[in-house]
Amino acid sequence: MTRSDLIKAITDTVAIDKKKCSDILSALLEELYATLENDGKYTQAGFGTFDTRVYNERIGRNPFTKQKVRYPKKRKLRFKPAKLLKDTLNAE
Repeated sequence: MTRSDLIKAITDTVAIDKKKCSDILSALLEELYATLENDGKYTQAGFGTFDTRVYNERIGRNPFTKQKVRYPKKRKLRFKPAKLLKDTLNAE
């Protein structure tokens, strides 16, 4: 599903125009980005939780050349799905 598909699906369900729906979606994503950028956590009941984790710098090894490789410190995005979402995906 693309952004335009999502906007179309929302406008078909809720009586608002596409421009307003696009603005709302943009505002939602901007707030989500800002929250995660400031080491926050976003939880949507029934869907899941987005958060970030900091991974410290470490030294690894290339398995083919046996050469040492430095992995820099970085933040990674994590998503933990809610039980309802997992159950929905695994329903038969």
